[in-house]
Amino acid sequence: MLEHFTPEDDNKDDDDHHRARAQSQLPIGTDDDKEFTVLEIRNAIETNGSNDHTIQIYTDGSKGSRGVGAGVAIFSSNKPTARHKFKLDHRCSKNQAEQLAILKALQLTNHIEIADNAPRTIGVYTDSRITIDSLKDTSNHNYLTEEVRKQLTSLRRTNWAIEFLWIKSHAGNPGNELANRLAKDAASNKNTPVVFNRIPNTTLYKELEDETIQKWQEQWDRCNKAAITKQFFPNVRDRIHRTININPYFTALVTGHGKTQSYIHKFNISEKATCPCNLEDQTLHHILYNCTCHKKQRDFTQA
Repeated sequence: MLEHFTPEDDNKDDDDHHRARAQSQLPIGTDDDKEFTVLEIRNAIETNGSNDHTIQIYTDGSKGSRGVGAGVAIFSSNKPTARHKFKLDHRCSKNQAEQLAILKALQLTNHIEIADNAPRTIGVYTDSRITIDSLKDTSNHNYLTEEVRKQLTSLRRTNWAIEFLWIKSHAGNPGNELANRLAKDAASNKNTPVVFNRIPNTTLYKELEDETIQKWQEQWDRCNKAAITKQFFPNVRDRIHRTININPYFTALVTGHGKTQSYIHKFNISEKATCPCNLEDQTLHHILYNCTCHKKQRDFTQA
C-alpha cells in the first residue's frame, strides 16, 4: 500500500489543504527560480522500492556499542553502481547518522555518470521517518538538516529532480539491506576514519549532568556530617529525580532534629529520653521501626 503525502490528499480536508499551500511557499535554499520547497519534500511515498528514477539512493544509519556509522548504496537504472560508508563520532546520534547518509549521498550525485538522454531524477530511500519529518519542518534548523537543504537546492540548479521516499526497514529490500550493512560496518570498523563529530547538545548536557552528579556524590560520601540525612538519601541522583513535598516536619524528620524524647533530652528540656511505649529511648529509628505506639501507622504504610 502506497502512502502519498501530496496536495491532492490534502484536498480531503480544507484546513490541511490551506496549511499545505502555505508551507509550499516556504523556500529551502536561496535560488528564487529553482528553490526546493517544503511541498516537494512533502511528496514522500511509502513504497517497497521502485526503478522509476534514473538514480536510486538508499541510505541508513546505525548506532551501537561499537560506534556510529552511515551507509549509502547508489543504484543507477536499478543496478548497483556505488557503495559508501562513513563513520561518526561515537557520541553522535543515530538520527545524525541517518541525516549524514543522505547528505553524503546527495554530494556524491555529481560524480555519477548517466546517459545524456536519461532523465535527471533521483529517488532517495530512507527508513527514517524522523529524517523526512525534519526536512519538512521549516522550524528545524539543525546543522545537518540545513546542509541537506542546501545540497538539494544546489542539485535543483543543475536540473536534478529529487524525491524522498520512506521505505520499511529490514523488509528484504536489497538496497535498504545493503545500506544497513554499510552503516553497521562503518560503525564497528575501527579503521574507518571519523568524518563527522558534531556532538548533539542533548548529549553534551547529559554528560555535563552526569559529571556534576558524580562530583556531588563524591562530596556527599566524604562529608562527615548529616549522618541521619544520608540514611534517607544515600544516592544524590535518586534524590534529584524524586519529587518530595518539603515541609518543616519533613525537614526535621530527615535531619534528626525532630522533637523526639531523645533529641530534647539532650538539651535538658525533658527529664528522660525514654519513649512512652517504655521499650527504649525515643529516637527516630525507634519511632519508624519499633515503637508499639505507631504500629498501626507502620502496618498501614507497609501494606
